Amino acid sequence: NVFRFNITDQASGDGLPTMVNTFIIQNEGSGTADWTDHIAGAELWHNGSIIPDLDVQITDNNLTFDKTTGTFDIADGASEEITMKIWLNTSNIVDNSTMIFEIPDTLHGFSSDIAGSEFNVEFPADVVSNIHTIHVDATEIRFTTQPSEYATSGIRLARQPILAATDDYSNIDKDINTSVTLSNSGNLGMADNTISFTNGVAAFFNFGFTTGGKYVMLNATDGTLTTPDPSCEIAVDIQGCVLFEENFSSYPTTSDLPTPGNEWVY
Repeated sequence: NVFRFNITDQASGDGLPTMVNTFIIQNEGSGTADWTDHIAGAELWHNGSIIPDLDVQITDNNLTFDKTTGTFDIADGASEEITMKIWLNTSNIVDNSTMIFEIPDTLHGFSSDIAGSEFNVEFPADVVSNIHTIHVDATEIRFTTQPSEYATSGIRLARQPILAATDDYSNIDKDINTSVTLSNSGNLGMADNTISFTNGVAAFFNFGFTTGGKYVMLNATDGTLTTPDPSCEIAVDIQGCVLFEENFSSYPTTSDLPTPGNEWVY
């Protein structure tokens, strides 16, 4: 639940209900969250039940709820409380971003059926929600930049690994500022393999190996969070080899290969 508001039929003498066909909840403007990136869906509820037959349009500026069948009716002289509920997307979530919902006093966009009472052009005052802050809670550490695939002991890696403390959907937890330490699958010696997260990101800048002779992969931990997947494989002090291929399509069987001479034979 992120926003509650009342709609009141003022019993102005027409004896008719207010028959709502459009609700618009606007972005107050000072929140930092991008609504189309963050909001996956929204509903309006009344007396513990969802208001049915609402078509919901989400933009960065507002949430528009249009009744597709019938109207939502407030009896003559009555007042009804409406609750808006939203749910978030799983990805592209920015930790500690904020949302504020509003029904402004002017240009509010609410509309009603002409068979009932009309909305006032201007409401008595703005209706503004509390500030809602979005929190990402990290569950793991991910490599967002892989290290170099080749390394020489005693020399820092040309491409330094970058790690992020994330939830299960790769959203970064900006509140993580712990120290993170790299280890490797071959137990090779390492230098500068511990740094601190800053706003959930650990960008190594001087990491390297002090011994070599193996293919290894990196893992990381801050004592609580770990990497579910290791880094790419790194060849430390191992020279790459070049593989050559020969086209044997002209030789139906190996017995048809030419006698070894200056040719390549496999």
